[in-house]
Amino acid sequence: MLTDREIRIAKPHKERYEISDCNGLYVEVLPSGKKFFRHRKLTEGKRSKTTIGEYPTVSLLDARDTIAMMGINNEIPLTSPEILKGGNSVNNKTAAEVVFRTVYTDWYNHKVKDVVAPRHEKTIRLRANRHILSTLGDKTLRSITAPEILAIARTLEAEGKRETAHRIVQMIGSVMRYGIGTGNCEFDPTQSLKGLLVPTRAAHRPALQDTDDIGRLMLGIHGYPSTVTRCALLMLAYTFVRSKELRFAEWKEVNLKTAEWRIPAEKMKMKSTHIVPLSTQCIALLKKIKAISCGQYIFPSPIRRSVKESPLTDAALIRVLRVLGYKKDLMCVHGFRSIACTALNESGSWGPDAIERQMAHSERSSVRAAYNYAQYLPERRKMMQWYADWLDGLSEN
Repeated sequence: MLTDREIRIAKPHKERYEISDCNGLYVEVLPSGKKFFRHRKLTEGKRSKTTIGEYPTVSLLDARDTIAMMGINNEIPLTSPEILKGGNSVNNKTAAEVVFRTVYTDWYNHKVKDVVAPRHEKTIRLRANRHILSTLGDKTLRSITAPEILAIARTLEAEGKRETAHRIVQMIGSVMRYGIGTGNCEFDPTQSLKGLLVPTRAAHRPALQDTDDIGRLMLGIHGYPSTVTRCALLMLAYTFVRSKELRFAEWKEVNLKTAEWRIPAEKMKMKSTHIVPLSTQCIALLKKIKAISCGQYIFPSPIRRSVKESPLTDAALIRVLRVLGYKKDLMCVHGFRSIACTALNESGSWGPDAIERQMAHSERSSVRAAYNYAQYLPERRKMMQWYADWLDGLSEN
């Protein structure tokens, strides 16, 4: 298989030549120096060639992705409108003949594309292309066995990719269950693999636990010289929202009169509107930052990357912690959520449901999540003011 470096350093010759990758994909290098991804296949004894795109506009991974997603190395065109209409056969093939790649593409179009976040969508495509389709793509769903799937997982585990192994098995299972629903298989073999995969290691994000240490951290943030970054980190501490939710906060989401910040569903990890009651400390911070931030974002980046305004970066927030002497194994930006969760639960003053709602943790029912964003709001208003006062009290001791 090719590497990006091999393509990048390939020099032009007097005549065009090819560099092979895999699954019929190759790079054609022209005398002019231009490089194109092309794909060659043999269908019913006839050769055909497809141009994927020009390098580096199209990357090596994108080219491989295109082959997997468009079904270029499959005689059945995966974009065909005849694919899996209500569980019918594909191109006159019986359900027993329908291959995994075909059902995967239909699953992807209905369950992933334009449904999940773009970054997650790309991750799914890459994982499928690298770890699933090359092995199971051309096999019929009914012929795929649990040991075959386990073999894929074991290979990833041997490489130390335990989390990826679990994700791959979950993805295959989701496609198989989709195949059951469309009448193309009768059993999900991943169900037989429960308990066989190596458990993933729990990822604990570092956070301060001692109240004296938390107090010193707050004192250090209050003394940080950059107004925008200082106010952003204080706001993060007081509201314990996720870093991205804070960095992309816009003035139109905040109502200073009602002391409320409403984060739209599309910005939330759980895709549900989230209300953040604003303490008096937060109101004071927002009024201060308003004097120097009058654009789209409440906390804009001081570095202008383009004509369009950019939000503060995650690296800018992390930098404050490092400057204050907190190494990455001691405290991270996400640690403010851990501090808040521990303090609120240990106080014994607030109901666990109100805390969970304010933490914006996952909601089992998407319907409930859509309507319950204002749940326990009176208690949450008092709780948020108590917590801000608690933090300030630690820095004053």
